[in-house]
Amino acid sequence: MCLSCGCHERYESHGNPDNITMDDVRAAASAAGITPEEVVENISADLERSSPLGSTSRGVDPTVGTDVDTLLSTGEVTPNS
Repeated sequence: MCLSCGCHERYESHGNPDNITMDDVRAAASAAGITPEEVVENISADLERSSPLGSTSRGVDPTVGTDVDTLLSTGEVTPNS
């Protein structure tokens, strides 16, 4: 989806390359030699460290920690994909 807005359109950038898509997650995983799920987990962990209460005052989505499970449950991101 456009992981930025949560529209559930994983590959849609809405015409703005600044929006994060699954293609971006896969490219980041390839660059780091890790899986796409590890990229999402790393982002989530960093956001949790930066804002332990999930404060939205900095634009942090307090539900971001659940996104890994959501992505894995859809089969869109699988280990080693």
